Amino acid sequence: MSLEAPCKRCTIPVPREETVKFSLRMVVEAPPADDEEDEATGKHGKKEEPRYDEEEAIASFELDEIDAEPFDGKKIDMDPIIREQLLLALPLAVLCKESCKGLCMTCGADLNTENCGHSAQKEVDPRLAKLRDIKLKPN
Repeated sequence: MSLEAPCKRCTIPVPREETVKFSLRMVVEAPPADDEEDEATGKHGKKEEPRYDEEEAIASFELDEIDAEPFDGKKIDMDPIIREQLLLALPLAVLCKESCKGLCMTCGADLNTENCGHSAQKEVDPRLAKLRDIKLKPN
């Protein structure tokens, strides 16, 4: 898949080529409980009260069922499945180059192309300025 994402430091668009591979196991959903209405037939049946089992809540899934995607046995809606897999494949952060200097915190200039002079001043956040006055005693 071809995509373009902004560099996390300087925000210039970075073209990327991502390969998305995934496997999926489709599992037919269990038939509705007795008191629930079956959408296909419109029939009603007896519904069991949900019960809380503390042991079941601790480990509420089986490891071999993690990749199983339920469907009704007739139609598979692939849109949400593919959307999820594409979102999971996207990189968290993209850099235009490893040595990217980013943007100036004061004026917003791209520090890769120009030197605005602000970056050398090392301004301290006024909310944290009092931390400079702390004197630590050696043990």
